[in-house]
Amino acid sequence: MKRQIIALLMILVMLIGVMAGCKSTGTDADPTATPKPTSAATDKPDAGTDTEAPEEVGKLLDEPVTFDMWIIEHASYMYEKDLFLERALGERLNVFFNVTPFQDGFGERVNLALSSGDLPDILFYPNLSQATDWGMQGALVDITEYLDEMPNYTAWAESMGDYPNYYYSANGSLYMMPQHGFGTASNSTFWIYRKDLFDKHGLEAPKNEQELYEVSKALKAEYPDSYPFCNRSWVGAMMDRISYQFGSGNAMYYSNKEQAWVYGAREEGYRKAVEWLAKMYEEELMPPNILSLDTAGWQELISTSKGFMFSDYQARIDFYNSPMREEDPSVTFAYMPPWEGGGSGVKTFNPQSQLIINGYAGTTTSEHIPEMIKFFDWLYTDEAKELMSWGIEGETYTVNADGTKSHIGIQQGSSSFDYMTKFGFFQRGFWCITDPLAHITYASDETLEAVERVLTDSGEYRIPAISFSEANQERYAILSGPIGTLHDEMIGKFITGQRPISEYDDFLAELDALGLQDLIDLYNAQQAEINASR
Repeated sequence: MKRQIIALLMILVMLIGVMAGCKSTGTDADPTATPKPTSAATDKPDAGTDTEAPEEVGKLLDEPVTFDMWIIEHASYMYEKDLFLERALGERLNVFFNVTPFQDGFGERVNLALSSGDLPDILFYPNLSQATDWGMQGALVDITEYLDEMPNYTAWAESMGDYPNYYYSANGSLYMMPQHGFGTASNSTFWIYRKDLFDKHGLEAPKNEQELYEVSKALKAEYPDSYPFCNRSWVGAMMDRISYQFGSGNAMYYSNKEQAWVYGAREEGYRKAVEWLAKMYEEELMPPNILSLDTAGWQELISTSKGFMFSDYQARIDFYNSPMREEDPSVTFAYMPPWEGGGSGVKTFNPQSQLIINGYAGTTTSEHIPEMIKFFDWLYTDEAKELMSWGIEGETYTVNADGTKSHIGIQQGSSSFDYMTKFGFFQRGFWCITDPLAHITYASDETLEAVERVLTDSGEYRIPAISFSEANQERYAILSGPIGTLHDEMIGKFITGQRPISEYDDFLAELDALGLQDLIDLYNAQQAEINASR
């Protein structure tokens, strides 16, 4: 099985590389060229292969350094101090960390610290917009000023084609270190359903939004206190995934068809998605508190068999199957093929979750910038990839007879959270370039099947984000805030019936009055500048 998965991932990487060669859409793609590295081999990062380890030449830093680091913590796997990986970085590199985790309010806390100068040395997981904004204010180190001191990063970046470009700001600065590997095999979001209940009641996975409505009604009849179509992260992430099935996108998105930035709410497919969701909500086929439903509340609904279909990360299959099977062995969450919406939508799922444009950023107030640059450059070595994915042979992993690796003490069918909590691998703040195979080695048959389907059912990538030049930043801020607020508020009200769908055209007129067309034009003008500069 492991050999099959290795082959599948290699095919996946090749497919993604082909797509990246056709469209520069910021894919988590395989390199398009592989120049000889300066000091560390840079073989194809997603192939799961390793080159000869470099000779040991002592610790990275002559003297120990402790970096204060603020991280955006994931609600499902919170930061734990002094796990293997954090200790190993100290022992091997002389690099130590004083971590402050944030689940909420990260951006606000950084903005407050900008005025006081009370910033940490490193920020982990800001998005591109945040990093650009803070960088242009002078708060973040521009990595381009240190590239002569970063041979490992330079070699890796040259091997990655267009991919690193998506981390650059519009002024040509690099305020955040690109990461790679985590999203390709572990961060896909797709449709998941309770296959055992579908089988029990003679239901088939829906092929379109009407069938999804009908199976939801059937399940509601069988389980009156349930909400069959049960998703979290409204109105942003879920609306992006659902509108994608209707051939559109949420708010401002890059249309590969138009080769331009467009606004989803203006499109007929998006309107159809909103109308359909309003119908689903009215008939109590979705949770009544979708606009305020947090992750913990959503997990409670799914784990108590009150939700049966959702779009989420592939890790959720085992996340629910493993504990729920202790009480009911028949429980089976499995991959649900993407469904076409509105009669002219798509039968692929939105692959954008695989593109994680986040990473390490250093602050200009740090007293350890030289040491930070050395650490950032080390992140692009094979040693770093091995340590941050697998650890140390004999201590955290073993090599199997077929050449694959296994983390020690982690069994087949284990959740990815198991080796996060045991060793600290892929814990936020402690990964950059990683081996995708390390994420899925122990997955269940249901998850492995889902990985296979990712190869065939994933749609086209879209340019994931855009940063604005200083000249355009103020205009962007003036326009985007009010438009985004109105959009999210009104879409929520349309879905929950607080505003009738008959007023949808009035809503579009309200967006226009706030300068929506100016915002669209600004996006496309900035994209043209970026394209010209690259």
